[in-house]
Amino acid sequence: MKKISLLLFGLTFIISGCSNTVDRKTKMNNQLAAVENNDNYICKTVKKTGSNFNTRRCMTKEAYKRSKEAAQEALIRLGRTYTEGGTN
Repeated sequence: MKKISLLLFGLTFIISGCSNTVDRKTKMNNQLAAVENNDNYICKTVKKTGSNFNTRRCMTKEAYKRSKEAAQEALIRLGRTYTEGGTN
């Protein structure tokens, strides 16, 4: 009797965990769809180095502009400190 009740408890726990994951994914997909339809956001598919999985990144146009400018400034700073042959 104890084994049956323990088994039922375990199955209930597993099933409730699966439904929670599905609800969370549905909620995230709905939020992503709402953001993609908003003209104030830019969404891109990004592939992380060393991974086979793509992720969808969305940010405001202003945040995208700041990120792009920061990356360009970093490249400029790197270009100033780098010389061929590895010596400064």
